[in-house]
Amino acid sequence: MLKKSIWHTISSKHMQNRKKAFISIIIDSVRYAIVILIFICLSQFIVTHVIMNAYIPSASMEPGLEEGDYIIGNRMVKRYHRGDIAIFWSEDNTYYIKRVIGIGGDHIVIKNHAVYRNGKKLKEPYIKEKMESTDYNKITIPTGKVFVMGDNRNKSIDSRSSTIGLIDVNDIEGKVIFKLPFFNKIQ
Repeated sequence: MLKKSIWHTISSKHMQNRKKAFISIIIDSVRYAIVILIFICLSQFIVTHVIMNAYIPSASMEPGLEEGDYIIGNRMVKRYHRGDIAIFWSEDNTYYIKRVIGIGGDHIVIKNHAVYRNGKKLKEPYIKEKMESTDYNKITIPTGKVFVMGDNRNKSIDSRSSTIGLIDVNDIEGKVIFKLPFFNKIQ
């Protein structure tokens, strides 16, 4: 009878230790699951409301942004300035990435292969080459709109085109903040 009670005590302690270990594993697993769930929710929020990534679909922003480059944009920007690179959707459900040339109240004219804003010729070291296009009549940009152009002016569909025209500031998804290096080289 003595032997039976010793084995019973050892067996009972062993079972209690196994139950504690099992409960500890369950609690740790739930903690890890909660941390992972919080991370996923936070990541989704950041990607949906704070940053965005995009692929440069054409050569219209060369030489600074080449076709195939990946960029990161800031979705939280609500005011756009001359020179910012904006990401926006067009009415045909295509996204574009173009440089803001003029904002509400600006007067834009294109003549003699150059862009003039408010009567002054723009210094544009970022453009690929001299514009071949014809002149563009003077336009005054309404408040809440922007005039955009690609840096590769000869290969860009932008505000000069009726396809895009002036962009409503509320239709801009974000402002390009940097280009991801080397991603366009991965096959």
